[in-house]
Amino acid sequence: MFKILAPALMAAATLFAAGTATQAAPTLQVGNLQCNLADETNYVLYSQGSYDCTFTNAAGDTAEFTGVIDKVGVDLSYDLQQQINWLVLAPSFEEAAASISGTYAGTSTDASLGGGFGTRFMLGGSGNQVTLQPVAFSGHFGAGAAVGLDRFTLAAR
Repeated sequence: MFKILAPALMAAATLFAAGTATQAAPTLQVGNLQCNLADETNYVLYSQGSYDCTFTNAAGDTAEFTGVIDKVGVDLSYDLQQQINWLVLAPSFEEAAASISGTYAGTSTDASLGGGFGTRFMLGGSGNQVTLQPVAFSGHFGAGAAVGLDRFTLAAR
C-alpha cells in the first residue's frame, strides 16, 4: 500500500506547490531554520504539530518564529520530541529573516520506535523569495509511523 500511496502523495504535493512557485528558486544558502516540537494533536488521518523555531543566519544572528505543520494522511505516531532542520535559501542575505514567514506545502514520511527519523519535501514561502531546502530530515523520540501531505505555516514571534 505504501508503494502506491507515497508516489501519489508526492505527485499531489508537487502539483499543489507548483501552483505557488512563480519565480526561479533562490540559490544562496543564507542560514538554518531549526524547529522543535512544542505540541502535537493526532487524529490518525489528520494531525497538527506546533513548533518553536529559530532562524540563524550565516553571521550567527538569530530570529524567533512559530511554526505549525498540518498533515493530511496516515499518522499512527506519538512523538515525545521532534526536531526538524532546514537550510534556508534566498537571493540575498538581507531578504532571508525578513521574508522567511509564509506557507510551505509538500510531503512527509516519519518512522520511530524510541529514536526515529523523518523526511520532508517542502516548496513555497513568502512571495517565493525565500525557500526552505526542499528536503529536510528530522529526528524523533516516540513510536509509530506517518506519511502524508503537509502544510507548514511559519510566522515571526
